[in-house]
Amino acid sequence: MQSQYEKATLANIGGGGLPEKFEAELQKVLANIADINTDPEEKRRIVIKVTFEPSETRQEGNVRVSCESKLAPIVSSSGSVVFEKSGARFEAHARVATQAPLFDPASKVVPINGETKS
Repeated sequence: MQSQYEKATLANIGGGGLPEKFEAELQKVLANIADINTDPEEKRRIVIKVTFEPSETRQEGNVRVSCESKLAPIVSSSGSVVFEKSGARFEAHARVATQAPLFDPASKVVPINGETKS
């Protein structure tokens, strides 16, 4: 006997939204892979979950479809900062390793347009 219902597939189950959900998560994964601030060798994952909730009669039920990605975290970076009290404010300034201390009172060298002047 031929069924009057269309056979359930990944393309039509749950209202047919799974392909779009997968595509959205795939774009997140691809952007995460391209992000230079993430570990290039970290595995990324897309999980498709289909949950069936049959009725008591087992002749029908509800289905819930979800799709989510597991991305690589942003890798940490480090550097140094110089702290300075300026009036009532306490400020942090980036410090480059090759740069002379910015706020060392003993240092009389002040960089001006790439040149150092005493």
